[in-house]
Amino acid sequence: MELPRGYKFDTKEDCVLKLKKSFYGLKQARLNWFLHLQDSLLNRGFSQSELDPCLFYSEKVIILIYVDDAILFAKDKSDIDAVLQSLETDFNFTDEGDFETYLGVQVKQLDNDKNGKSRLSLTQPQLINKIIKALDLEN
Repeated sequence: MELPRGYKFDTKEDCVLKLKKSFYGLKQARLNWFLHLQDSLLNRGFSQSELDPCLFYSEKVIILIYVDDAILFAKDKSDIDAVLQSLETDFNFTDEGDFETYLGVQVKQLDNDKNGKSRLSLTQPQLINKIIKALDLEN
């Protein structure tokens, strides 16, 4: 690592610089980003799951985090929009809209059931096909 422009030392031996924030790509950058996200969500009234620390929930919205991706679930899209608008003050992100695949899982929104409740179908056809091929069960 080189010294920033404008900093000069007589000797480079025994010279230490302290970073005030993480650089993208450093090992601890991911943890620092997650801790910042965690603090931001908890301050906004979300709770964190004890079983999965990457799951945050409130009365209206569920958020799943994987590395630097997030999925938000809610009955009403306006609740998701409100959370995203609130998070814009702390984070730069892009809203990719609805998704079809996440971590190899195909996600399809089905028609509401007879009670009017929303339904999702979650499948892993690529994994199933891989297992079928590995076990030589194709025919």
